[in-house]
Amino acid sequence: MRILHLETSSFFRKVVQKGTDLQQEEYFGCESIQEAKKILDTKAIDLILTAQEITDGRIEDLLKETADSACKDIPIIMVSSSDDMELRKRYFELGVIDFISKDNFSVEKLREEIDAMKKHDDLTRELRKASIAIIDDSQFILKVVHNILSLQEIHDVDLYRDPRDLLDSGKSYDIYMVDMFMPGMSGKQLTMTLRNDNPMAVIIIISSMGKDSTILQALEAGADDYILKPFNVDLLTARIRSSFRNLMVMKELEERRREMEYQAVTDVLTGASNRRSILQKLEDEIRLSEETGRPLSALLLDVDKFKAVNDTYGHPDGDIVLQRLSRFFLDNCREKDFFGRYGGEEFLYIMTDTPLEEAEGICEKLRSGFHSLSFGEIDPKLVMSFSGGLAQWEKEDLDTLLSEIDNLLYDAKQGGRNRIQS
Repeated sequence: MRILHLETSSFFRKVVQKGTDLQQEEYFGCESIQEAKKILDTKAIDLILTAQEITDGRIEDLLKETADSACKDIPIIMVSSSDDMELRKRYFELGVIDFISKDNFSVEKLREEIDAMKKHDDLTRELRKASIAIIDDSQFILKVVHNILSLQEIHDVDLYRDPRDLLDSGKSYDIYMVDMFMPGMSGKQLTMTLRNDNPMAVIIIISSMGKDSTILQALEAGADDYILKPFNVDLLTARIRSSFRNLMVMKELEERRREMEYQAVTDVLTGASNRRSILQKLEDEIRLSEETGRPLSALLLDVDKFKAVNDTYGHPDGDIVLQRLSRFFLDNCREKDFFGRYGGEEFLYIMTDTPLEEAEGICEKLRSGFHSLSFGEIDPKLVMSFSGGLAQWEKEDLDTLLSEIDNLLYDAKQGGRNRIQS
C-alpha cells in the first residue's frame, strides 16, 4: 500500500514512517500542498494521511481538488488535535473518512487503519469478481442499476425482466437484486425460491414501496436488505458492499468449517485418512456388508525396511517415502475404495464390493507399481516396497478382522517382504 502523508512536523512524519515501515508499506512524506499534488500526479497512492494545518494553503482546498480529480476514490484520514465536531463534520463532507487524534496517536492505531484499508481493497477486488443478477420488469431500472455497477467496475452482470427467465436459466449468482412487484411472480415469491436454492447468496429487494409491512415480508422471505427507489447511487453501492461483506464472512466461516472437518479425518503428513477415520470406514463397510451380503476385503500394508530409510537418509526423507506411498494409493485405488494411515508406516486399504480373488489382483498390481517408483530425490539407487496382509471379511467383528490381516502381514514379512499374503 502506498501512503501519502502531508504533515509540517518532520518529527511526526518520522514517527508515521516508522509505523508504515514495520508493515512494509510505501511511505511518501511531504510538508506542503504543492508537494502533495506532485506525489498524487506521479504515484498511485492508496491512502492519504493529512494534518489539519498546512503552511502553504488550506487543506480544504486540497480536499476539494482531490474530490474533483482522478484521485477522488483515495481514502483520506485526518490527523488532528482538534475536537471541534462542527469542523470534523465539514471535513467529512469534503471526503475525509476518519479522524485520528494527534494527542492519542500510536503506531498501533495507524496499523489498524491500514489493515482496515486493506480489507476494504480486498472487498472491492472480490466484489468486482462477483456475479450479479438484476431482476426488474422496468427496462429503465435495469439500465440504471447496470450503469451504477459498471461505474464500480462490476461487469459480471445479467439482466432479467421476467423472473421465470432467471429460474429457467439454471444459473446461480453471488448477488440477486430483485424488484418487489413484478407481473407473473412477486419479488417475495422469487426471493423464497432463490433463498431455498442459494442459501448463501446475497438477495437485495429494490422497490418503491416503503411500507413497514412490505419490508417485513421481504426480509422474512429471505432478503438480506431492502432498498427504496429512487435510490441514492452512493447509498446503493454502500448497501451492496455491506451485504457482500457479510457473504464473504459467511464463505470464510464455511471454508474454515470444511478445513476443520478435513483435518479431523485426514492424516496431516500423508493426506490419507487418519487412523480414526479409516477404522470408522471399515466398521461402516462391515455393517453395510452385513446388511447387503456384498463381499468386502481389507489390506494392511507396511513399508519394508522403513527404519533403514530413516537411519540412512533421515526422517524428512522417510516422510517423503510415506507421502509418495499415500499419493500412489490415492491416485490408483478405485473411487469406491478407502485408504488411510493405520499408524507409523502401516496403512489400511479397504476394497468394497470385492471378493478375495479380485482383491488379490488389485493389491498385486499396486504392490508392483509402488516397487517400480523412482525415489531419485532421495537416492537414485533407492528402491522401496511394501508387504501386506489381505483377507476377505467373513462375518467376523472389526477387531477379529484387523487381527487376521495383521497376522497375515507378519507372515508376508517373514516370507521375504515385498509380497501380499492372503
